[in-house]
Amino acid sequence: MALEKYTTKEELIAIFDKNTAFLLSEKEQKIAIEALQQLDFPTPKQEDWRYTKLNTILKHPFKQATYRDLDQKTLDLFTLKDLEAYKLVFVNGFFIEELSDSITDKIQITSINEAKSNKQFTNYLGKISSLDNNLFSALNAAYAVNGALIYVPKNKVLDKPVHIINLTDGQTQKILVHTRNLIVLDENAQAEIITTYHSLSTNFTFNNIVNEIMLNENAKLDYNMLQGEGNETFQINQTAVLQKTYSRLKTNTITLCGMLVRNDLNVKIDAENCETQLNGLSLPDKKQHFDNNLFVRHAYSNCTSNQLYKSVVDNNATSVFSGKILVDQDAQKTDANQSNKNVLLTANATALSKPQLEIYADDVSCTHGSTTGQLDKESLFFMQTRGISKNVAQRLLLQGFVGDVIDSIGIKAFRNEIKSLIEARLSGEKEENYCIKHKQNR
Repeated sequence: MALEKYTTKEELIAIFDKNTAFLLSEKEQKIAIEALQQLDFPTPKQEDWRYTKLNTILKHPFKQATYRDLDQKTLDLFTLKDLEAYKLVFVNGFFIEELSDSITDKIQITSINEAKSNKQFTNYLGKISSLDNNLFSALNAAYAVNGALIYVPKNKVLDKPVHIINLTDGQTQKILVHTRNLIVLDENAQAEIITTYHSLSTNFTFNNIVNEIMLNENAKLDYNMLQGEGNETFQINQTAVLQKTYSRLKTNTITLCGMLVRNDLNVKIDAENCETQLNGLSLPDKKQHFDNNLFVRHAYSNCTSNQLYKSVVDNNATSVFSGKILVDQDAQKTDANQSNKNVLLTANATALSKPQLEIYADDVSCTHGSTTGQLDKESLFFMQTRGISKNVAQRLLLQGFVGDVIDSIGIKAFRNEIKSLIEARLSGEKEENYCIKHKQNR
């Protein structure tokens, strides 16, 4: 029996046409390529990748993603009901300008390529996300072609949310997509952002994303993400955040689809009196593997951070949570809390949890905890004695379990959509071809 062949790093790099107009400057791209020479694919021998193997990705041959047209009717399948928002639309990492609501005045809501020559943004682009020991970040820095730029200047508040719609299409070939997004909020600025991921085909795709977020003094960002690509897709999503004095960050990461999804969320609290709230909910099914890896560094005093991540794991699926809070010696008066809770619906479902605290300050309040188990049998029995069927009782208990994460979503239209999608999933509705298409548009 022949051994299975896996894609090498060199083969992966070789698929990219050197004549492509890549996003970062020639100098920055050279630095990224040099970093690639020193890096290799992560393996379970590395602590941060202990529970996630890449063999299922690397057994596929890759092609560089190419431009694909999109019409309004298809786009409407992936918009959110009752959401008034600025839209930025990308297919295979390419900006679809005619279907987007670009703003290029003082406020910038557009593609990075429209503004990458502006020094105001090049000071941030490629500077917040580190290349150190991160092959996928280096690949993105070297070969991303475009992404979203959202810039809110001093004292400005966006009048409505921004919805970044990311679509992938692997209908004709197995593609690798690199997208890089930059979000900058200046002093006293505020914004609400939703970024969603969906598939236009049932075939294999690999989406490698880097998000860089800069929150200046007293800035406030509500950042929401829905991962709903198809069942044969792979996504590695890396988000790096830098917070300054009195800034406030809230994230909601909802992962419903994909064969393998890995989320790396790194937040550096780089000034005093910051607030950070990180929420997540994943519902892996079949043989899906969802991995959330969080790192929050408290570098200054009088800051708070809270993490709440939950998962409902069905069939032979796996949920991984690894969260680390690092409190530097100067970060006195830190208040940091971390909670990971998992429900297993079958005997073959798996949840792996590794909450961590690393504290060098002595005047702090820090907690972490993790629970994994099945639905409470006594509660199920009690509800059945009141005439509620077992399936309905189970669904009601699960809705209660995930309710606090859903309720934390501040944008009403997005919260209602997530609630509807999760209720459909918990009711047994499955999407065999496309993991998610919104019901109101079917």
